[in-house]
Amino acid sequence: MKIDDEKLIRKRRSAINNAQGRFFEEQVERACNYYREKGIANINKTPEPFRVLKKNQGGRFIGQFIKRAEPDFKGVFMTGQAIVFECKYTSKDKIQKSVLSENQNKELERNSNLKSITAVCICFAEGLQERYFFVPFEIWKDMEKRFGKKSVTADDLKEFEVFYRYSRGVDFLQHIKIVTKNND
Repeated sequence: MKIDDEKLIRKRRSAINNAQGRFFEEQVERACNYYREKGIANINKTPEPFRVLKKNQGGRFIGQFIKRAEPDFKGVFMTGQAIVFECKYTSKDKIQKSVLSENQNKELERNSNLKSITAVCICFAEGLQERYFFVPFEIWKDMEKRFGKKSVTADDLKEFEVFYRYSRGVDFLQHIKIVTKNND
């Protein structure tokens, strides 16, 4: 009986975390819409690579992932520079470097080598407080050198903290300097 209760608790916690993670991504998408409307950048959510195996009633289906997960968002700034980043949500006090899949790491590395802005956008949800960070991929991939461990806390990432703005969602570009022809 106790094992079933623990399973139910884990299942419920997982469902809550998934819903909160989706909400976090929606707030990032809201910022993307704001940046698009202001002519700052055109950044879009990368669709999940899956195929429909069976259609059910009510618009539901059984599906299968057909490709490895890629970074969540890709786009381009008004200057032509590309941006690629992954979003990660955690309700814990730290986040492991291993939360990125091998393929996500490879894609971020490839894009970084091509001079794209690459990052990991993180939401730490501690109780009722949420804190957001836009961590350059170069910092993320060298986590062990920089922080001496394979995980980071919100306090470790203070210099990369970004804020939620009611009018635009998670303002993840607030620390990015966009170089234009006028301010080279």
